[in-house]
Amino acid sequence: MKVLLLVVTMSGTSEMIAEDIVEAYGSEYEFDLQLIENTEPAILESARHLILISSTYGSGDIPDPGQPFSMLCRQATLICLTCIMG
Repeated sequence: MKVLLLVVTMSGTSEMIAEDIVEAYGSEYEFDLQLIENTEPAILESARHLILISSTYGSGDIPDPGQPFSMLCRQATLICLTCIMG
């Protein structure tokens, strides 16, 4: 099963968690790990399985690298699911 693994990080911690997931489950699943700032929202249309790992700051705000993606999602009226690990 192919799983899109999107990462939103400012300090690298979320990316390290994503890499740990790939290492732990890479023999069972095919992961496509991508940093969200290098990704367009249209990728969500073809993703059947998605894990989104994001840090937060302040009062649960989206980190700076995730802001453009979030705005594009709202503009494209796509549904974005967010899994916050902190």
